[in-house]
Amino acid sequence: MKKLLLVFLAGFCSAALMAADKPKAVLIMLDGARNDAFLSQGYYPFNNPTPLGPDYHSTVSFSTMTIPDAPANSAPNHTAIATGVFATKSGVKDNGYTAGGNYSNYPNVLSYLAGNFKTAFLFGWAESGQIASSSPEVTYINVGDMEVEAAALKALADDVDAMQIYINAPDEGGHGYGFYPHSRQYREKLDFTVDIINNLLAAIAERPDFANEDWLVIIVGDHGGYGLSHGMASAHARYPHLSIISKKYKDGVFTDSLSVADAAATLLAHFGVKPEEHDLDGKAVQGNVRPLMELPENLDFVSYERSGDELPFAVNIDTENGFTVYMRVNAAESQSGDAPLFGNKDWQNGSNPGIVMACNYPYGGTGPGYIVNIGLKDKPNRSDIGSFDPLPGQEVGLIVSVFPDDRCFFMEYRPDGECYLLTEPVPGTNMESGMPFYFGQDGTGKYPYTFNGSIKDVRILEQPLYPEQMLEFCRRYMTEE
Repeated sequence: MKKLLLVFLAGFCSAALMAADKPKAVLIMLDGARNDAFLSQGYYPFNNPTPLGPDYHSTVSFSTMTIPDAPANSAPNHTAIATGVFATKSGVKDNGYTAGGNYSNYPNVLSYLAGNFKTAFLFGWAESGQIASSSPEVTYINVGDMEVEAAALKALADDVDAMQIYINAPDEGGHGYGFYPHSRQYREKLDFTVDIINNLLAAIAERPDFANEDWLVIIVGDHGGYGLSHGMASAHARYPHLSIISKKYKDGVFTDSLSVADAAATLLAHFGVKPEEHDLDGKAVQGNVRPLMELPENLDFVSYERSGDELPFAVNIDTENGFTVYMRVNAAESQSGDAPLFGNKDWQNGSNPGIVMACNYPYGGTGPGYIVNIGLKDKPNRSDIGSFDPLPGQEVGLIVSVFPDDRCFFMEYRPDGECYLLTEPVPGTNMESGMPFYFGQDGTGKYPYTFNGSIKDVRILEQPLYPEQMLEFCRRYMTEE
């Protein structure tokens, strides 16, 4: 009797395993994909509801970073996305180093699936094709942007299980005409890229055995950009796009800070392979997700209409639980020094406690730009976010939102409706300066440089807003006269 029962249980377990949906995955690497471009263009959350049906969810990240030990350039971050390790392990410390990477120890992660699963890597940039596999069973296909969709559709028709796809279009638009939001061509390249992704999703949904498959689609950028370039240390380049379409994660926004290297680890985990067993720096993305937040109709904020000779003026803001400050600003043609727009810190030293929003000269720019500086309790004792282009003669909306001991978001909303979003972590936020918040000055009220432009329509919320709420706030109040 016991023997019959064991045979029955063994057969039951085998049938249950056979009934499990077959894992499938596509990892799409987008070169030069700025995260705020997706937000502003309406691709946030990415194509939700998804074409894959009600069982699938779209989850996005506002805090995915390039790898910490290399510039925000393609080669080291492509390698991290494909292998799951940072530059220290891969040896790919910048463009031009890919061919000599440490792939005997840290190969393309498709290597760990080959043999049990059908794998393919579609790449257009020759250097990406040098990210080697340790298995001859990983198929490498050199194909440009104009043919990559057809090649990917053919791989799907050939029943590929795990596929990495490289698309260059956003980077091409950025280098040729200016990264978002500096050019119409960048947005057009992004639209082209999104069309390819949507067509791939539609093809996946139409697969004959789709109902018995468990798909993971990861869309991740390697870096952002500013002007015509990238590689700089600022958040303009270091926070690319990341979104995941899956059955596993809920609709909404990942709350953890992520790395582009997490894409490779998450792909492996989907197939039951433990990333830690291969000494990866990337971690499988966890399911810590918040919903996308709408902006309430009736917001509790304090507004000030003072401007011109009524500046500076001082107010008190309770910062304990986070806060948001919004204002309309119009920069002058010229600006001396790093003039504060508002702040509660002594701006003579950026490491002092408190926060300041100021107008100074941006990295790589030709005129004054907007930045935010926040004091931290531990070294380096400061977090600097920026800078945004000032657009002299044009009124822009500036909004900063601080989640204490977590993260700061800074947004510029432009007259054409585009938004520019930057973010930095602010662990150990040190806001207690003992000074009031001045508008038109720093916390002392005596900083030697003053803003040559105009400040008006100041609105203060004693609560932080998420990026999607910040965008809606600007759209709602920038239209008011």
